[in-house]
Amino acid sequence: MTIRKRKIVRLILVALFTSVFLIATVNAIENDTNACFEEYKNDPEIFACRGKLPDVMDKEWNNSIKNCWMNLTRMGRSEFDSSFRAIGSRDRVLNVYLSSDYQDEIDDARIDKIYNIIENYCEEQEGINEVPVVFLWQEDEIWYPEYGHESFERIQNESWLITTRGIVPEIDELSEKIAWTDKLTKITENVEGMEQYYYGMYGDRTVYGFGAHLNGYITVEFNSESPELINESVINDIYQMIDETAEEKGISDVPVVFRWSEKDIEETEDTPGFTSTMLVLGLALAIGIRRV
Repeated sequence: MTIRKRKIVRLILVALFTSVFLIATVNAIENDTNACFEEYKNDPEIFACRGKLPDVMDKEWNNSIKNCWMNLTRMGRSEFDSSFRAIGSRDRVLNVYLSSDYQDEIDDARIDKIYNIIENYCEEQEGINEVPVVFLWQEDEIWYPEYGHESFERIQNESWLITTRGIVPEIDELSEKIAWTDKLTKITENVEGMEQYYYGMYGDRTVYGFGAHLNGYITVEFNSESPELINESVINDIYQMIDETAEEKGISDVPVVFRWSEKDIEETEDTPGFTSTMLVLGLALAIGIRRV
């Protein structure tokens, strides 16, 4: 083989090696992008992840991710995707719930589209780059309990219960229950003044959760670590804000449950949320409690 031919062969081999290396590198990057964060990689409920966790998750980061989530909950489902059902917050990571009916239709491109909407919004509103998001499936089948006075009776002996206000209407038909909880969700979306309790009006965060519950009422969840901050005046003030908003929507004696948080939210933050609120009892529903 001549020297010229040997040079050509070497150049071809180098080119082939470089191509293989680049392809492997690109694939590795893509796989890393789509891989779940370390603490979620073995979670069977999570089928995709996007973004990345920051090196430092301090109070500023925690507040930013929560602010981003709360604002995202005010967006309509259709602004994300037809498969979109809910958005929530857990362990400082945003959770996106997609309808399980779309499992055969969801691909990486569709997930990326949803993620880009979230990422752009969080970056614009809170300056969060590569916001960490996990994707989970939600069953569309929803079971609703009996509505009426039983709703409050079922929780009377719970250790977390503080008090109740208003009346849960007697509703039998499933379609009417869904319509009722949708109304409660809209009320929680439009209550003004709750933010003062989310972020330390009294030096510490007072309200951890706020939203519509599967049992047909609105739930306000107080910080169990600071019971000295909760009194009749605080409860009455919050109920008045909720009731006034409900009255504007034609609902009198809106039912509200005031309760203690069961865990330190800073540690667990297991808060699947919906287009306006957070999930209750671990069920992915079209209603829920928004933890803040």
